[in-house]
Amino acid sequence: MYMKNFKPNSFYLEAIDAYLTANTSKLQSLVDSDKLERIEKELIQVRILIRDRNWNAAQEKLSRLTSGTSFYSAEIHFLKGNVFGFNANWELAILENTKSYQHYFDCGHQRGLFLTTYNLSVDYSNLGLFKISTDYLLQAQKHAESDKYQLQLLRGLAWNSLNMGETQKSLKYIEQGLSLDLNNYQSEWTMFLAVSADIYFRVGKIEEAYETMKTLKFSKSIRDKSRIHFEFKLLEKMKQESQPYKTLDFPSEELSLSTEYSLKWNTLRSLLNGEKKMADAYWAQLCHAFPLYYAPNYVCIHSVESKSIFMIFLQQVLNFEKESILADKKCVSIASTKQQQLIQILLDSPIGLRKEELIEKIWNQKYEHTMDAKLYKLIQRIRDQDNFEIITQNQCYHLRKIV
Repeated sequence: MYMKNFKPNSFYLEAIDAYLTANTSKLQSLVDSDKLERIEKELIQVRILIRDRNWNAAQEKLSRLTSGTSFYSAEIHFLKGNVFGFNANWELAILENTKSYQHYFDCGHQRGLFLTTYNLSVDYSNLGLFKISTDYLLQAQKHAESDKYQLQLLRGLAWNSLNMGETQKSLKYIEQGLSLDLNNYQSEWTMFLAVSADIYFRVGKIEEAYETMKTLKFSKSIRDKSRIHFEFKLLEKMKQESQPYKTLDFPSEELSLSTEYSLKWNTLRSLLNGEKKMADAYWAQLCHAFPLYYAPNYVCIHSVESKSIFMIFLQQVLNFEKESILADKKCVSIASTKQQQLIQILLDSPIGLRKEELIEKIWNQKYEHTMDAKLYKLIQRIRDQDNFEIITQNQCYHLRKIV
């Protein structure tokens, strides 16, 4: 049904606002009331499923929803685009957002026109088409009726500029956003800060990234607590510790809420603990969950993600001390002695190794604690030499060239 300048049910818009601001009591009150139509309640339920990352249930519910009204048809396609976007299916997200835009255009709903145009910019950005993405951001600007939309636009423009190699332009957009007095839009403000911290990190401003992330960590309006907690902890280590990094704790409650960030955390934790097989298992799960981003052998196949805080930290862990001893590797005479085997094993390993794994590799047998003394004697002999020293960190052994 074509209805230019259609005005949605104000209570439905209140419910969306309650959802976006995490006002669960108000949201539940509206859903339980008779103020919302049936389709409005179902659309709100879909949003809740998306918030809880219950993608299959959200898609199933959306597949059954139909409407003869342009506005609600637009809402259905808009949420379908959200589901596809969250699951990195950008092409289908573009298709759904384009349909949504047309329906919003038919009913003259400016907020919907802004959001779908903005989402299209995000979809194209995730495909690496940053120029097209920027064009959509400039188009979205025409539909921006609220000051809070300026933060979204500046966030997108800063991100695209960075990825098009325009670093100073990117930082200018960040500074412009930070200068706005829009703290009352907490949800948008925290998202802007999150992207600002990411951009600061990517241009080498670790101090600014850390301070911005610290502000976010203590904010009560964070929507993606797992990501913020994860990246703050890594930035904290990069800023306060020298390599080799100390071990990570068990995943916190914030991290446990997210499959993605608990897998990333456990991968790093296992590597720092010298538990390579366990780290490989966690990484394999991450590859399975996000095949467009990660591949076996700790490879990131997504160009933007490859420069993320997580991937840089991971590479630092994997490359620790490797560069300083690779040049000496060819000079090491490898014979059949256990001592030289130990040196070679540590040279070949990108991470520190625990005593259990070293014993199994050197003596080719299952670990027994009675073998510890033999390993300690080998380590002491190497420490008595002039060329290499073996250091321990997090109960793992690392080889270091003596300069």
